[in-house]
Amino acid sequence: MKILGLDLGVASIGWALVEKNNENGEINLIKSGVRIIPIETKDALQFSSGNTASPNIERREKRMQRRMYFRRKKRNQSLIKALKDKGLWDVNLINIEKNKLWELRNNAVNEQIPLTELGRILYHLAQRRGYKQMRIEQDESDANSKSDYKKNIYTRYQTIKNENVTVGQYFYKELSNNEHYRVKEQIFPRKAYEEEFEKIINKQKEYYPDILTDEYNNKIRHIIFHQRPLKSQKHLLGVCTLEGKTIKIKNNDGTVKEKYAGPPVVAKTNPLFQIHRIWQTINNITIKNKKTHKIYELSIEEKNKIFNELQNKDSLSIKQLYKILNLSDDEWYFDKLSKNGIKGNELLTLIRNALKGENYPQDMLKLEIKIINYKKKIVDKDTGEIKEQELEMIDPDVVNEPLYKLWHILYSVVDKEECMKALMKNFKLTESAADKLSDINMNSMKYGSLSLKAIRKTLPYLMKGMIYSVACDTAGYDFSNAITKEENTFRKVKNKLDLLPKNSLRQPIVEKILNQMIHVINYIIDENNGLVSREEREKGNFAIHIELARELKTSKDEKQKISSSIRRNKIENERIKSELINQYKLTPTRKLIEKYKLYNELIPEGSNIVQPQCLYCGGFISLTEALTGDAIDVDHIIPQSKLFDDSKNNKILVHASCNRTKGNLTAYDFMKTKNSDIFNNYLSLVENLKNRKSISYSKYKYLLMSEKDIPQDFLDRDLRVSQYITKKARELCMNISRDVLVTSGTITARLRELWGYNDILFEINNELMNNLDLTDDDIAQLEEIFRDKRTDHRHHAIDAVTIASTTRSIIQRINTLSSAESKEKINEYLKQMNQESLDTVYNPNEKNLRLLHKYLANQPHPKRDQVKQSMKYILISFKPGKKVATYSKRIVYLGNKPKILQTRILTPRGALHEESYYGRIPIYEFKDLKYAIQNPDLVVNNHIRNQIKELLDKYNNDTKKLWKDIDKEKVFIYSDINNSNAIKDVKCYHYEYVIKKSVQGDKVDQKAIDKKIKEILANSKNVKEEVYFNYAKHIPIRSVRVFTGLNESSMRPIRLNDKNEPITFVKLGNNHHIAIYQDKNEKYQEHLCDFWHAVERKKYNIPVIIENPDKIWDEILENPDSYPQDFLNKLPDPSWHLVLSFQANEMFVLGLSNEEFDQYFVDKNYAILSNHLYRVQKLSTNQYFFRKQNDTSSDLSSLYRKIEYLKQLSIQSLLKENPIKVRINYLGEIVDYKKTF
Repeated sequence: MKILGLDLGVASIGWALVEKNNENGEINLIKSGVRIIPIETKDALQFSSGNTASPNIERREKRMQRRMYFRRKKRNQSLIKALKDKGLWDVNLINIEKNKLWELRNNAVNEQIPLTELGRILYHLAQRRGYKQMRIEQDESDANSKSDYKKNIYTRYQTIKNENVTVGQYFYKELSNNEHYRVKEQIFPRKAYEEEFEKIINKQKEYYPDILTDEYNNKIRHIIFHQRPLKSQKHLLGVCTLEGKTIKIKNNDGTVKEKYAGPPVVAKTNPLFQIHRIWQTINNITIKNKKTHKIYELSIEEKNKIFNELQNKDSLSIKQLYKILNLSDDEWYFDKLSKNGIKGNELLTLIRNALKGENYPQDMLKLEIKIINYKKKIVDKDTGEIKEQELEMIDPDVVNEPLYKLWHILYSVVDKEECMKALMKNFKLTESAADKLSDINMNSMKYGSLSLKAIRKTLPYLMKGMIYSVACDTAGYDFSNAITKEENTFRKVKNKLDLLPKNSLRQPIVEKILNQMIHVINYIIDENNGLVSREEREKGNFAIHIELARELKTSKDEKQKISSSIRRNKIENERIKSELINQYKLTPTRKLIEKYKLYNELIPEGSNIVQPQCLYCGGFISLTEALTGDAIDVDHIIPQSKLFDDSKNNKILVHASCNRTKGNLTAYDFMKTKNSDIFNNYLSLVENLKNRKSISYSKYKYLLMSEKDIPQDFLDRDLRVSQYITKKARELCMNISRDVLVTSGTITARLRELWGYNDILFEINNELMNNLDLTDDDIAQLEEIFRDKRTDHRHHAIDAVTIASTTRSIIQRINTLSSAESKEKINEYLKQMNQESLDTVYNPNEKNLRLLHKYLANQPHPKRDQVKQSMKYILISFKPGKKVATYSKRIVYLGNKPKILQTRILTPRGALHEESYYGRIPIYEFKDLKYAIQNPDLVVNNHIRNQIKELLDKYNNDTKKLWKDIDKEKVFIYSDINNSNAIKDVKCYHYEYVIKKSVQGDKVDQKAIDKKIKEILANSKNVKEEVYFNYAKHIPIRSVRVFTGLNESSMRPIRLNDKNEPITFVKLGNNHHIAIYQDKNEKYQEHLCDFWHAVERKKYNIPVIIENPDKIWDEILENPDSYPQDFLNKLPDPSWHLVLSFQANEMFVLGLSNEEFDQYFVDKNYAILSNHLYRVQKLSTNQYFFRKQNDTSSDLSSLYRKIEYLKQLSIQSLLKENPIKVRINYLGEIVDYKKTF
């Protein structure tokens, strides 16, 4: 029996093929390997931190920003055109003084103003048209209330309603009282601006009736306020797991593809889904006698009783269940039921909570469920006979029930005002009730796994008391999709696995990993490779084991610990609720309770602290302000986009303004941007909190954690994603094997330790240090590094060996013990074993091995020495880098028909440059004549520059000879036309690239361009408050232009001014490759190609890596005008010929002669080759870093160079290593190579 073990990770696949002797149970290792799938550091961090981890997300966000910008620009252009048509536009009014503009808006409501001033007001309204709330934006954590930000918007709106003024009148009044009043931070709803528009237009229409006609006014209103409805994303919903099926679709080219199709899943807020979920939970209730363990069978009447209670309550506790069933908790206990009890109907709870204190028709919440009969043809599994069976289902007219209609409005209508209108019209609700209902976010609970059709078919049987699996089978679904042992024996297996179609999964990283897994498996089962034959697979002698990252069942003690923690938290919450109601007269919400806890966390019991400080600005925080206003926020120390942790350990109470400024940075990185005094004060505050034991140690670590230090391990969501990967992998593997087992990462860790595999890589790496000249400190540091198995890619292969050797009996035994069940079978097993077999434990001196550990240690597995030897032979297989660019199409859908607008659109497969925009300014300084001769274009004076150029022409551009004659005063350069004043120094200029930075950024006072601002910052660097350019006029300094020190070679212009001069620049991204050429003088020349230029080569149909420059130049010279000069300047010289090229993640054998390499390659002596195999890690001008193939580190320190895990090479030193480029296949075998010499 051959078993393939697969260890699937975010960016890696470890695999191991073992053979198990069916007679004695011995397991031997045949081959193992590792496939690495490099992903961008940023994407890896997002994925590991629990973010959606799709590289498309960031691109989509940037694209959305660009679209918003262009829509705004188009709106303004449309408005200007419409205003010009009626003479309402005067371009001179664009730069009108701010207070004057608000005065115009104030006056326009009550008196006549000139048409051009009216046009300026309308243009101002288009620029600032207010916040329009989309219902799907509601805060998911608290669906019953608006966020503080939105609540504040509507509070302001209510203020101007009460005062009967417009937005313009309100701001004019505030600015009249305080000329430095910040209008920008005072947001109003769109409705307020629309009302102001109506008042102004109606007033001015009295004076200009012929111009401001209804038709024209409607046109202007549409241009200013129209907002296109959001595009529905419901077509992206998953397919029902019961109704879905695979169908075949014929493409235009005649090929056939398979697609999984069916009705979409429903939202979890759907009324029928809620009832379906409640009945599932009720039918799974198991009640046992504490003494006899006899099961108490619930009658259908009792189940209905529980159901009716859950329909009217948000939850039922265990205590309430005892009372409903009239059972004693001394005699009975609920098995496998959460201590929190059962959730009630969440939809009804949301609606009832929203309508507290409101009058509404009670029949609005009515949902009558009628059951009807229908006939369905089914196949008898035993006889194969097709029979017609009468089944039950929920009447389709259920969608016309009042509650269902109410839910559908709340779920489907996106615009809040439209939703309110629909609610008032259909249910005769008051505006207040409709407003509260429309604040409910029906998308907050996401989606289930069943369609409405499947729910309607299975619910009648759940209501009869059947458990879910039985209900599905009774309804005619093959729920388990299980096949009999006999069916599996004769089931056909495929020759190979087909790759997943592009974008067939909504998670691109998962799709990439699974496709790489498919490649690995196909190589292993390919009979040409001699590892697994088709005959073995057909006879069922080939199994696949896949690791599933999930935790084992929690033990009894762990469950009690969790339950105790929940109880303590519940008591604390009740105490805080009481205090909020009685002392502060506030309605206790989850958000307020959280704020209260975080506030008290900063004031430890018994301390003399009156008020805690905001960690970001040092200002004090008032509890009253935190509870009643929007000036205090709960901030995620490490943003959830970077770490999927919404626990208290990742939250802190701070000023809202600080939170907004912090943005998407970690707390540490944000504070690091400030000057050193502010940063050191932050560190001091954090340290004090830790010393006072105000915060947990986890929170302390988070407060001092930079983004680069965020753990790369799987976190909570990573485990779920890994489960998803494994589930998909299992489905795929069943096509080529009849036996697929999913194991747990926890089991793998236990077995790896017990079988002595944990120290294998440490020993291998330590052996390499024996003959090296290392200090004791070096050895100590390296031993600490090598102890961590994650520093070596081969640990994935060791995990795969363990996974392959994990049997179903091992999993069952661990799960049984974890649930505290009988240990008799293990005792019996160990008694039957000889004492010698216990000595197979790697650490025989450990006398206190637990019973389970003894059992596991003696399970069959490859011997330790065999695994160790196999690890030495592994060559890591890296997935090649992505393509530079691909061609794509632009398709739009007109109705349901696609229309191709563009073809062959060149799409770069990476970032062309970094995000920030840079400017450029000239810096003037005097230089000696030698510098001026070498850089004549940088001379400021035209007369001097022309003299230098004329002399250079005369000397055939020989700068050395010209300077020699000038130095000997044989030649002179004059500053005037009369040639009377010979000079030695010349005024020249050079460009410095600049960028705008926050005034609180690090070292901005040193790098600032403006001398006055630089002086102000230097004098104010110890001040935590806002820095002012002019304190008397209240003019703050918020951002500063600073020098960057970037050189011209790393910058590219992207925007020109009217004179065709570059004014905006970007910093280029990564280098694509380096090519080493030999010129006609046999000298080696380095040629660096950045990613931008690589894409340009693709654009002009030139090879990205140019092997024959002379041939390329011949093609260019046939039509030279087709290529920009700056592009041609970056091409290699036509006289050069290629010696070697390399790019990131390419593999090279270094330090072997050609003869040695040939010998080891023929003999497949990978143990030696692996020690000379290096990966290109980083490359820059004449500095190349090669990392040993198995090393996962990115550390460039000298310690790694001492042990030759890292080689830092130049052109000459690289060529001395005799680099041999190799290509390694999925099995870790060298299949191709290219020698340099």
